[in-house]
Amino acid sequence: MKRFKLLLIFAGLTLFLNCSKDEDPQTQIEQEIEKAANLLATGASAHDLLANTNFSDLLIEIGYVEGFRPTAAAISNFEDFLRDRTFKQNITVQYLSLDSPNEETLTLQEVADLEAVNRTAYNLGNTLAIYIYFADAPADTDNEEQNLVTLGSVYRNTSMVIYESTVRDLVAKSGQITLSD
Repeated sequence: MKRFKLLLIFAGLTLFLNCSKDEDPQTQIEQEIEKAANLLATGASAHDLLANTNFSDLLIEIGYVEGFRPTAAAISNFEDFLRDRTFKQNITVQYLSLDSPNEETLTLQEVADLEAVNRTAYNLGNTLAIYIYFADAPADTDNEEQNLVTLGSVYRNTSMVIYESTVRDLVAKSGQITLSD
């Protein structure tokens, strides 16, 4: 009889612990996302970008400031470029509209800080995720008097910035290029 009571108490405790409320589902999702693989030095994912060994699919998350979203033609050209030069045939693009940081210029550290707050896509399963930020401000290193401007920079293995405001300024000054180029 004593063993039966002990077994009943043990079964009750097991049932109670297993039926207790789980953590918030959003917290569980955040815990499951491993960000470290997307925060490496530039070049660390070169093989993964080009080959299908570790990742067969590519997810491109485009964060952009309202009014600086890349054109559909530019993204289509970019996807074609990637398909021609990589083994990735499954390429998905998702857009993330962001508020302007309201800066006259941006350092790479400021861009990385914006990514830390806004990026939602990270490597998962067979999908390699890259993040591209289309900025509404030029690079802090630009020197227009010497005609030295930065169109874009890679600052991590799966992260880059396009200084879209600078690109648009150049397009406006040229009869040779368009925004879809």
